[in-house]
Amino acid sequence: MQGRKVLLAAAVAAAVFSSAGKANAQTPGIVVENGETQEAFNYAGAVRDRVWVDSDFDSDADGLADKIAVDIIRPAETNNGLKAPVIMDASPYYSTLGRGNESQLKVDDASGLLQKWPLFLDNYFVPRGYAIALVDMTGTNHSTGCPTVQDATDNNAAVDVIDWFKGRRTAHDKDGNLVPAPAWFNGKTGMIGKSYDGALAAAAAVTGVDGLTTIVGESGPYDYYDYTRSNGVIQRGGHYVSSLANTVTDANRQAYCKPTRDKIDANDADATGDFTTPFWNVRNYVKDAPKVRASVFLTHGMGDENVRFDHFSRFWYALQDLGVPSKAWLMQTGHVDPFDNSRAKWVDTLHHWFDYWLEGVQNGIMSQPQVSVETSPGVLTDAASWPVPGTKQTQLFLKPGAELGLAPATGAEQTTTFQDSASQRETAMLANPTTVTANRRVFLTPPLSAPVRLSGTPTVQLDASADKTSTHLGAILVDFGPAFPRVNRATGDGVQTLTTTSCYGQASAVDNGCYKDVGERIDTTTTAWRVTKGVLDAGHRTSRNVTTPIVAGTRYPFSFPLLPNDYTFPAGHQIGVVIVGSYRDYGTTASTTAANITFSLKNSRISLPIVGGDVAARAAGISGGEPTTTTVADTGSAFTATVAGSAPAASPLPADLMAEALNKADFAGFTKLDTAGGAVQFLDGGQPLGAPVPLVGGVATLPVPALSGGSHQISATYVGAGAYAASTSAEITRLVPVNSTVGGSVPATLSLVLGAPATFGAFTPGLAKDYTATTPATVLSTAGDAALTVSDPGHLMNGTFSLPSPLAVSFSKAAWTAPVSNDPVTITFKQHVDATDALRTGAYTKTLTFTLSTTTP
Repeated sequence: MQGRKVLLAAAVAAAVFSSAGKANAQTPGIVVENGETQEAFNYAGAVRDRVWVDSDFDSDADGLADKIAVDIIRPAETNNGLKAPVIMDASPYYSTLGRGNESQLKVDDASGLLQKWPLFLDNYFVPRGYAIALVDMTGTNHSTGCPTVQDATDNNAAVDVIDWFKGRRTAHDKDGNLVPAPAWFNGKTGMIGKSYDGALAAAAAVTGVDGLTTIVGESGPYDYYDYTRSNGVIQRGGHYVSSLANTVTDANRQAYCKPTRDKIDANDADATGDFTTPFWNVRNYVKDAPKVRASVFLTHGMGDENVRFDHFSRFWYALQDLGVPSKAWLMQTGHVDPFDNSRAKWVDTLHHWFDYWLEGVQNGIMSQPQVSVETSPGVLTDAASWPVPGTKQTQLFLKPGAELGLAPATGAEQTTTFQDSASQRETAMLANPTTVTANRRVFLTPPLSAPVRLSGTPTVQLDASADKTSTHLGAILVDFGPAFPRVNRATGDGVQTLTTTSCYGQASAVDNGCYKDVGERIDTTTTAWRVTKGVLDAGHRTSRNVTTPIVAGTRYPFSFPLLPNDYTFPAGHQIGVVIVGSYRDYGTTASTTAANITFSLKNSRISLPIVGGDVAARAAGISGGEPTTTTVADTGSAFTATVAGSAPAASPLPADLMAEALNKADFAGFTKLDTAGGAVQFLDGGQPLGAPVPLVGGVATLPVPALSGGSHQISATYVGAGAYAASTSAEITRLVPVNSTVGGSVPATLSLVLGAPATFGAFTPGLAKDYTATTPATVLSTAGDAALTVSDPGHLMNGTFSLPSPLAVSFSKAAWTAPVSNDPVTITFKQHVDATDALRTGAYTKTLTFTLSTTTP
């Protein structure tokens, strides 16, 4: 029924395009409605091509350059001017293991052209104006040469095909005729593929080849050393690389390609697990991420035991650090194509991704949340990035009493010893966590009072020694608690094929575009759920390049990453860490030394990427906190709070082993616990004084704010962070003066007080003489200024008689520029009498007027 609906929609879309085509038959084009390309071209009438692209390499050393076969299907309108982008899937599986959940193989028709095309890409995208190119990887199916499992000769196959599309390389048909670069190509290629195919897409991307616009990598191994080893422990021994090369080689060429495989065996370092260069370098695309020029859409199953989830995270971290346009789709399943997870939503998302990057359709996909994470079976939750925002690496310590907490044990250091067992199975490692056994150690948090979500890559650091010169170490992060629905990745990669089918795109007589539906397998019984795990070969503790034996009895900081995950521990469950030696169910070879391993219960720890960090851990009831002492001081201009505590610092992480396993920030910032971090809340009388102040070097500084007058009791509370517990200081007193106002008023006053009247005494007639007299005065003024003046003195008078010479008056001080009080002034009088002046008997007098005035009362 669903298929009929899709085909009916296709017929309508084709009719719409056909009508438009009559208006401009010379230039057919795509049809875009509602932000996506529509079915406007006929799949059954599409053009099919097969060409062989000429390479420059010779993988089988036969003296002839290899030829890469590529099958192309494209709308017939490309012969009449339609420009089409290419969606390419380069694969070694088209004639051996097949593609997709139903293991579809390429099937040719009688003329030697591809008739049955694996997967849905052709049915869905060709009617929307795309060309599909399926490339037979070097040495597989119709291509010549021999597979080398992602050596340069494998990886360059797709690159050479892109070069041909762009006109930089030659190609021929089955008869040897030169085939020119296609005129219909719009210049943009998008590669897609799962597993090996996804790695080939990444390998092409890290060349920076012009013409590769985007890749969609699905569960690809992006570092083949990490695919066959894990931190120096061999996961896939027995010359796995050459074994895979044999698997993807057609049966009739396997014997012929044996010399090529022998050369692989001679360089894989299976005997030591070392990272031999250049054998593994060419198969590591993470280190070459800076060369990527295409956008990248990665999908992966977090429960993938074939290509483990750290292949995604390592490549993803590198791309994010570089700012490469990217998107991610993360599932709880194992090695599964998202087409077999959330099919309808995946096809819709993939459609919009290719439309945007290859056809230039502005559909908003790059403004949508960057990541979709399956947070519970069948539920996809969007996030702005991954690890999700707010995630912080939070260290939990392995402590005596099987405790797992936010701080190391106090007091003298204790240790614990267990013996490595090469035969111990994972079921035994996880069973009965509170029972001490000889071959493991288990550490538990209290039951959680709130959910705790992890998002990212955990790291274990064991401060340990062994009584042998070599051993393995393993760690398992476990959710202990009542069962609840989770994807059962242990069986069938967490999925099962159903009896129903769904159809995508258009059909032809031999390809109906219909596929069996797939459902998730759900576990509802497990009470000890392995969340993630990790292993380390002690000889590769600092480098994967070379084995360095340990010295028996010598303590080392053994650091190694666990596989990343995005997982929520429910409330009521316990977070558990299981420490073991060999871990055979990891898929690795086991150590044969049966070493006794001793590790510190003070310095050993696991760093978990917790959403919300230590704040969320504390809120969930995870106990611990190194005791701290907070002291507060008053410097006059600022209050300071010093937080002191003691906790063992984490040892630096080995760069060669772990730089690619973590994002740059987590690697560089692996917590150093010798100085408290976090913030301090200053208090005034028990009430918050401003906002919390971050600690810098263990000290928080708050400039003294405006305080009211009186006595203030200042203290500081350290809120706790990481391994440090909260603490509050004693109070100190800050006295702020209290202002009080007293006043009075001054009336305006200008006062001049004169002393006794002045007298010259007796004038002597007939004698020329100057007579002088004085009188004191006192000035009082509240004005801003004052001036003392006298009226015109005139002449001394005796009745009607006057002295001929005028009376003169002067002041010792006559001006003031500020208020004065009782300021003394001497007034001097001077009178001249000449020898010829006629003097009349009696008293000569004169009344004068003195004035004290102001301009600023």
